[in-house]
This record gives sequence, structure tokens and C-alpha cells, in this order.
Amino acid sequence: MDEDSELKRRVEQKLNDCDVSGAVRILASDDVMAPVTTETLEALRAKHRLEQDSVAFPLKEFLVPPAVPVTSEEVINAVVSFPNGSAGGPDGLRPQHLKDMLKAVRDPASTELAESLALLITLMGNLTLLGAPLFNEAIPSVLKAKTDSAELMTARLEKISSHQALFLLKNCLGIPKLLYVLRCSPTYRWTQLLHDFDDVIRRCTAKIVNIDMDDSAWRQASLPAATKDYGLEPSCARRIFADAERRWTAQAVMD
Repeated sequence: MDEDSELKRRVEQKLNDCDVSGAVRILASDDVMAPVTTETLEALRAKHRLEQDSVAFPLKEFLVPPAVPVTSEEVINAVVSFPNGSAGGPDGLRPQHLKDMLKAVRDPASTELAESLALLITLMGNLTLLGAPLFNEAIPSVLKAKTDSAELMTARLEKISSHQALFLLKNCLGIPKLLYVLRCSPTYRWTQLLHDFDDVIRRCTAKIVNIDMDDSAWRQASLPAATKDYGLEPSCARRIFADAERRWTAQAVMD
């Protein structure tokens, strides 16, 4: 049995057992069994060491380079912008403390502190929580990862039956894969990345239903399922709706 037939068999088996999540995991995973070799054993030992060599902050050369690094000058300007007497956090550290420590910019200790803060903020810019970016700098990488994942899954959907593929695409692999990110971050600022995700879903839908998915057909496929259409809502439209819904809710609270 070849690889495609095995994939189809496993997905259909999960769907027949009503295990939709299991079918999605199979389509989304690119994991394979590691060969039983000495190299595999050494790689496992390198990842799971018996004890840590050091508990110090990792060296800069071992850190993942960010898309937009923060400079020490930006950190100093941001700290100086705090008004005098600004309140501190639960730890008692007030902005005035940082202003005093960064005031002597020519002092080696102040310079090192500014560089360390810039490195920390840069790393925090790539952080995500439950898959959603914590800062705007991480949004493009998150959307790109979602698009790449959709590319992998849609390529595998072509290997199973059309009815099962359309069911999974509509209910699990389309906008549901992106909905949490759309609601948690201002993705409307990266419209092109949202269009890239929509294009992946559009091409996959065209192959599954075997029709030419022109603009008119795609608009009809994007209508709600209640109108007997596919209900494949584009991410851009969903983003606009989520933003409008949040504004309406805020206005209702103020009224």
C-alpha cells in the first residue's frame, strides 16, 4: 500500500469512527517514524539531557533572529517618555527606577542594561499565547504559519474522497483554523496575508468540487450554509465582522 492510500485509509477510518479531530490531526501532521540509527539516538540525547549545563540566559547566537529587532535607543526613548511619578507594578519597580538606571547612557552598566532590555523585548515580540500573538510583531509569522499549515492539509485533502474532504475543509480546516487568531489580534493590518490564506482555501475548494472557482463562484461559496451554499467564509470578511462586533459591543456598554 502506497503512502497516499495509507493516508486515505487512516482518515476514512477516523471519520467512520466519528473522530473528526483525529482525522484533522492526521491531515495536519507531517511527522514520520524516526529510523533506528545511532544518529537518531544522539539527537534524542541532545534534546533530552540528563542535567542542564547552565541556567544563565542563552547566548545571542543561539536565539532565533526576530523579524524586527528592538534597539537600545528605542528602549531608552520609551522609558524616558514615562511621566515623572508614574506608578509601578506589583513588584514595586517604578518607571523612575529605570529612568535613573538608564540616565547615564555612557556608563557601561547602563548601556548593558539597555541592550538587555532591548533583547528581552525583541524576544517577547515573537511570543504567542495559545497560538495567538501577544504583540503585533508576531502577527505576520503566525499568519504565515497558518497559511503553510493550510497548504499542507489542503494538499492531503485531494487524496481522500470529495465528500469527506469538503466536510473537513468547511468545518475544520477553513476559517475555524484561523478564527481564534482573528478574534485575538488586529490582523486587519496585514490584509495581504489574509488574502493568501483565502487563496489556499479557494484553490483547494476548486479542486475538491471540480469547478472553476472564479470570483462569482467564490462569493457564492462564501455565503452562509443557511442559504444552501458552502459557508466557506473568507478570513478578511470574518476579520471585518469581528472588528465591527467588538465596536458595537463597546458602544453598547458606553451607552
